[in-house]
Amino acid sequence: MRPAALCLLLCAWLAPVHAIEPLSKPYAILVYADWCFNCKQIVPRLDKLMPKYAQRIEFERFDMTNDDRKTRSRQRAKDLNVGPIYFANKGTGVVLLINKQRDKVGELRYTLSDEQMTTALDALAAGKPIPASSQPPPEKPKTPAQSAARTAP
Repeated sequence: MRPAALCLLLCAWLAPVHAIEPLSKPYAILVYADWCFNCKQIVPRLDKLMPKYAQRIEFERFDMTNDDRKTRSRQRAKDLNVGPIYFANKGTGVVLLINKQRDKVGELRYTLSDEQMTTALDALAAGKPIPASSQPPPEKPKTPAQSAARTAP
């Protein structure tokens, strides 16, 4: 078989069979762990907001408490076709805001006020950009010494 023909055959085999359909609703995904202080702060507040948005936003929880729960959460992320967002996230105690096209468009953290959370969820439900005022400030880059201190036994 010629290399060009082999390449075409391989490319056709590797190409997706169909485009991923948009989600029926945007998602708010809590990245959670039983031991997480930030989770304990945000969960009660999120629980109060969820009924207001239940018809317009799908709420999900990725549990990082132990290896078994992480495995199930990883599989759920793959099922939702949001695996790259799952793997890019580096912490717990955050609510990832995912639009219908499966793009991360924002996040909620316990440091936001209830009003800021409501504004962000309203925008997510309406398919509008999340206002900057409803986003947590960017995390400061860690110095090498801080990174070493976190990994030290």
